[in-house]
Amino acid sequence: MLKKIIACLLILSLAVCAVSCGKKNDESSDAPEGMKSATVDGEPFELFVPMSWLGNTLSGISSATYPYTQGISVSARYISTADDLDTYLRKFHDDLEGQKGYMPIEKNADTLLGNEPAKRSTYSYVKGEESLRITYISVKRGDDIISLSFFCPASEYDNRTEDFEKIRTNFRFKEKTFADGEVIIDEDTPAGMKLASNPEIEYKFYVPTTWACSPNSGASDAYFPESEKTNVVVTSYIPPNTGRVSVEDYFKDCERQYIANFEEYTLISESPEIRKNPIEDMNMYCYTFTVKAGGETVRIMQAVFAFNQSFYTVTYTARNEAKFNEHLEDFYKILDNFCFI
Repeated sequence: MLKKIIACLLILSLAVCAVSCGKKNDESSDAPEGMKSATVDGEPFELFVPMSWLGNTLSGISSATYPYTQGISVSARYISTADDLDTYLRKFHDDLEGQKGYMPIEKNADTLLGNEPAKRSTYSYVKGEESLRITYISVKRGDDIISLSFFCPASEYDNRTEDFEKIRTNFRFKEKTFADGEVIIDEDTPAGMKLASNPEIEYKFYVPTTWACSPNSGASDAYFPESEKTNVVVTSYIPPNTGRVSVEDYFKDCERQYIANFEEYTLISESPEIRKNPIEDMNMYCYTFTVKAGGETVRIMQAVFAFNQSFYTVTYTARNEAKFNEHLEDFYKILDNFCFI
């Protein structure tokens, strides 16, 4: 069960951050002593976390969780906007405070991030018996707003202050890059596509040539190179030998984790869209839903299917409805050309 939970959360944990792809090695050579990188490739910053934290870079998000207490996490993101920092924060606060459960504790206090002047805001969020403390630190650099966010149960917040401060003070800025990895075209590659998975693994995950990926990085993911990167990632899970589990039951198990770990989870349709993969002649169960964390909502489609006693999930994430619809046909093309070796 623990492996299943981790597999689910690697896909979706902190999905509200600006989505990007590419894994950065935890063992960064320039990491501060006692810390490791939790940053994905191409970001205009470097996020370091204590060695005891669990990096979530396989999710395509610069983020990490504290593994010993549920609900403690950190993430970093950036968005491109013409707004100055004050305008951005005013809109951010108005949106957040218009939602049920959010109460400001501190707004726009002066602080530093990456040794540059920044603003810090802290909110409490209450849902049922759950009480969270969320701190956002934001800075404007060029055309980007860069934000560092901490999520923690209110009862544990003081216990993790030292870790949070260590993460903040070791945060670094760098130049933003959109470098694509090696382009791999094999004999089975469909026209207009390229391989986004490592050639040595058991499946072939193709994406349109307009998407960015790093097939030799060890992560099966790709993103559309824009400031609010639309992301697709593939994960697999081998269930224990405790009887046959259907795709529907497997997704219900994952769904319980989403409900428990996000502020809001909304399933768009009770019945999944079933797509027939023409290569493998297998059904892909496509579930569409939204999740909210830190006051932001993203739209997600997960294609779940079983093959050779394993479950595979291809997850498509977009920060808003417009982006979701813009690249949906690309995602369908990715599903239709997914195949096993």
